[in-house]
Amino acid sequence: MIKRRLFILILIATAVPLLSHCGDSGDNHSTSTRSLGRASFTHPEGWEITSETNFDPFYQFMLQTQRDDVCLIWVDEPDATEGLMDAAKEFASAAQVDVAMLSSDDSNFVRLDPVDGWESVREEFVIKVLGLGTPMQRDHYRKVLNGLEVTIMLQSEADVREGHARGLKLIRNSFKITDK
Repeated sequence: MIKRRLFILILIATAVPLLSHCGDSGDNHSTSTRSLGRASFTHPEGWEITSETNFDPFYQFMLQTQRDDVCLIWVDEPDATEGLMDAAKEFASAAQVDVAMLSSDDSNFVRLDPVDGWESVREEFVIKVLGLGTPMQRDHYRKVLNGLEVTIMLQSEADVREGHARGLKLIRNSFKITDK
């Protein structure tokens, strides 16, 4: 729980850059593979890893797409008491922003059909800067792999969601947790 809150603070620190998108979606066909401890995955080459943590069995990664959208991945021991919908709502509550020039509206949550065996939830909300709103989405995915729970979250403007579909699928389908 404390580790997740730390990760949420990192996301909040990226809220302003998220609002200044430029370039393409980063949905290219070149890939890069990252391994850290027992975790490894492949991602689009244009999605830069900006932060990572290795406290076995806890791993976290923060990737920034070419559009400055944020993909967060964290791996930890399974929490049987907290479903993905509850975790997504907790994340949204902790990431709620309300300062002088920047605010975010309440989120709407929808449970989606599982994707490639991953439980999934979509969150929709609006971030406002100086009163101008930008529709945003967070897609949350969760799956237990080799005894550890992997959660992937991508936050981006709602209108570029489809441009990231191949990148998210690449990460989900390639994510591996090795044996101890």
